[in-house]
Amino acid sequence: MGDERSSWYGGCTASHILEAEERIVWKDDPGKYPYLREGVTLQLTRGGRIGMPGRKVVGYAVLRRKLPSEYGKRGWDRRVWYVNPNSDPYPAFGFTGWPIEAVWPDSVVAGRISCGPNDDDHRRAHHVDSLAITDATV
Repeated sequence: MGDERSSWYGGCTASHILEAEERIVWKDDPGKYPYLREGVTLQLTRGGRIGMPGRKVVGYAVLRRKLPSEYGKRGWDRRVWYVNPNSDPYPAFGFTGWPIEAVWPDSVVAGRISCGPNDDDHRRAHHVDSLAITDATV
């Protein structure tokens, strides 16, 4: 992994979580949302559905099958992407900023760090990559 980080917070994910991911399962079209909230949750399975009371789960990571548990027989850390139905999207409520855990939906890829509006290191790269497709002068 080129960009390893030691802990997760608002889009920064520990490398052991990223290296364990096999694929992303989308329960809803992520392109419908201007951003998704990314989190890490301890789960009892490597690949079963993830539920979050009070939140709408849009997608979740499925881990490699022969992966030893990080917590003995207790479970695995898995990434999940969700929206809060009562507060997202923010523009309807006088948008003044992004939630700290916001990531761009098109940056979510198994085994790679997601990037979003609060991540200064990736903000410009994300937008330049998006613009480069339609504007050769970027």
